[in-house]
Amino acid sequence: MGFGTWKEVIPSDKSKQFEEGQKVSFIYRKEIRSGIIAVLLINSAVINIIDSSKPKNKKEKTVISYEKLLSMYQ
Repeated sequence: MGFGTWKEVIPSDKSKQFEEGQKVSFIYRKEIRSGIIAVLLINSAVINIIDSSKPKNKKEKTVISYEKLLSMYQ
């Protein structure tokens, strides 16, 4: 890999059980939270938190390891 080039992103095996737009739950700041996967990364996912009780945090996001995510089935 040289300067100005991008490394190919190869998803991990754990990421294959998740997809963008999927609802998930996880422990965040000592509370069980739920959210929607916005972006899948190599070893983690960017999550839009959807159950925030404070109006100012409606657009709160976090990055969580796949090992800490639980799929929510509807």
